Amino acid sequence: TDATTALTRIAGQLERCYTQYGRYDNPTPVCTFGFVSNGVGGNVSHVDLGGGIRSEDGDYDLTIAARAGSTAAQSYVLTATARADGSQANDDICDTFTLTNLREKGSTPAPAAGADNPCW
Repeated sequence: TDATTALTRIAGQLERCYTQYGRYDNPTPVCTFGFVSNGVGGNVSHVDLGGGIRSEDGDYDLTIAARAGSTAAQSYVLTATARADGSQANDDICDTFTLTNLREKGSTPAPAAGADNPCW
């Protein structure tokens, strides 16, 4: 739940930024939002996510990138990757989670074709 909760919360905040400024990446003024990273609260922006932050419990690295064929201003792919020193490091079913601005949810390893995604 650490990964999926973090991605869902960040996506909601990014959508608010998009509604307010018409873009997901670094509008002027910079759109920041409150987020707990590794148990510590603070403000986060698109730039912070580009460099990566930890999830609330510290088990995942959270990053953002543009969707293939699009720009960071108009799209995003949020990724949560299990940290080697986190409690999910040995989870072979759900190593990474992704969520896009189109609400596409993914994980690796990917589920079999036509199967429900057990990670989400």
